[in-house]
Amino acid sequence: MPSALLKEVGIYAQKVYSPIYIIYIFRKSMIKDTKLTSVEIDTELYKEFKVLCIRYKFSLRELVQNSLFTYIHDEEFRKKIHKVILENETQNS
Repeated sequence: MPSALLKEVGIYAQKVYSPIYIIYIFRKSMIKDTKLTSVEIDTELYKEFKVLCIRYKFSLRELVQNSLFTYIHDEEFRKKIHKVILENETQNS
């Protein structure tokens, strides 16, 4: 394993580590500044989403991270989201 990656994940020892262990440490270091939260979502939508996640090798976490970033930095995206929310509320009324 390259020493630059070992330093990046905070491993400075001269030990030899398995690639699995390095990936675990690297992923753990990537998520240390995260917020654990939960939300209730529509069961049928989630079932459809899980199928797509497998097909496209995508995760709910990736979707949420990317959506939050885009929502914060893209006004057009923000408007689209609000429009969809309003349309859904109108249909469900």
